[in-house]
Amino acid sequence: MPRVLIACVAFCLWTNGALALDPKIEAALREFKTGGSDPGRLKIFCAMSKALDAVDEREDAVAEAAIEGYLKALGPEFQKAWNVGEDIDENSDDGRAITAAIDELAGECD
Repeated sequence: MPRVLIACVAFCLWTNGALALDPKIEAALREFKTGGSDPGRLKIFCAMSKALDAVDEREDAVAEAAIEGYLKALGPEFQKAWNVGEDIDENSDDGRAITAAIDELAGECD
């Protein structure tokens, strides 16, 4: 019986450690969630999202300037959260968490 208990405790510690996110990632996730709860910020984010979709992979100085303007309008905390997302591997646990949060926020757009 004690071995089963020890195995359960070890498993719980292992899975909690595996699921722990970097504090910067957690802060970014909170910021994206906050952005979705404010109608004004959500409107700005949606406009930025449309601009990002339009630019896709090509270089467009006017569109990039507009995107930067949207980021500034969303505020410094949102900018910081957005930049965290740009600096991580999208296939990592952190990257998938950020992508899911941004996708969820984009899902709020009309």
